[in-house]
Amino acid sequence: MALPKLNVTPRFELTIPSTGKKVRFRSYLVKEEKLLLLAMESKDVSQMVSAMIDTIEACAEDELNIKRLTTFDVEYLFTQIRAKSVGEVIKLNLICKECDHRTEVPINIENVVVNVPKVDKIIVLTPEISIEMKYPSYMDVMKSDFLEGLEKGDKQTTAMFEMTIKCINAILTPDERFSADDSTDEELMDFVESLTTDQFSKLTVFMQSMPELVSETDFVCEKCGAENHIKLKGMADFF
Repeated sequence: MALPKLNVTPRFELTIPSTGKKVRFRSYLVKEEKLLLLAMESKDVSQMVSAMIDTIEACAEDELNIKRLTTFDVEYLFTQIRAKSVGEVIKLNLICKECDHRTEVPINIENVVVNVPKVDKIIVLTPEISIEMKYPSYMDVMKSDFLEGLEKGDKQTTAMFEMTIKCINAILTPDERFSADDSTDEELMDFVESLTTDQFSKLTVFMQSMPELVSETDFVCEKCGAENHIKLKGMADFF
């Protein structure tokens, strides 16, 4: 005999930041929450990211190409699914700018936004060569050494270069368009390493424009009474 269904899972609609496409989701269930908790307990960045992506894929009611979601798509969608599943308010211990005391502050994560700037994705290196940039997908990042670099604190060397090549969509000449998908990581790395410092800095400017989760809040320090204005940015600030 089949067991009865306990609940009808609520459905809601979200907008994917990078595309503006609306997609329906359900809240996550205990089976998904269990996997998320196990991933967080592991302290392994790759496992935590995989659990987030698996949760989004499991909860999507409409067709969703998970491999095409950008880093900020995944962070935003997961945050909003979590808000609908276990509550929109989280409590963070925020540091006072005056005395460094930590004060517990409630944050409504439903109010988190992702501002996608209008930037030129074509970067001119020389009169003959340009680069067409893109925001990397979470899958691109997971397949690279970027997460391993973050775990080791190697943010300025290997991790930075790994992220750079994942931001290249194509290399352009007056006659041809060389898609990054048709090149190996080694070939793209060789190309990046052949750039001058000034040329490479143009790529880093684009990377610095990458959207993030953002929420601003005010709080009064419970110890010294100072008024604080805090801008939270990125998944790490919220969880």
